[in-house]
Amino acid sequence: MQKSFTLIELIVVVIIISTITAVSLISMQSARRNRDTRAVAENIKNQILKARSTAMSGSSTDILVEFSAQEMKIAGAKVLTLPDNIASIATPFTFVAVDPNKIGQIKSGADASVCLAGGADKFQITVNHLTGNTEIKSGGACP
Repeated sequence: MQKSFTLIELIVVVIIISTITAVSLISMQSARRNRDTRAVAENIKNQILKARSTAMSGSSTDILVEFSAQEMKIAGAKVLTLPDNIASIATPFTFVAVDPNKIGQIKSGADASVCLAGGADKFQITVNHLTGNTEIKSGGACP
């Protein structure tokens, strides 16, 4: 008697392999989106630190950091265009450059926050108003 696989067994194996492939592809796409959004958050964080550094290095004017849904501007100059699939929500804030007692601090006296959303992935970038310490949190208090 010759041993072989039945058609039913072959169909079951194909279905199992297809299901595993589909799940892994969805997982990889989600991980890629998360990585891309995180990279944009890191870039924004670096630009914020650069703006604070500019304010602390003897700039003659305070440094305004502002956002639209798809852009980041520092002192009126566009420094970053966000990818189409990532949006930002932020209130403009200003680093003090001209008051020697508050140099490098945020003018409003409150911490600044930038929220990034790329699909289901959300990151919150928080800037401490006194120290300028900047951190990125996954999810955070983003709307």
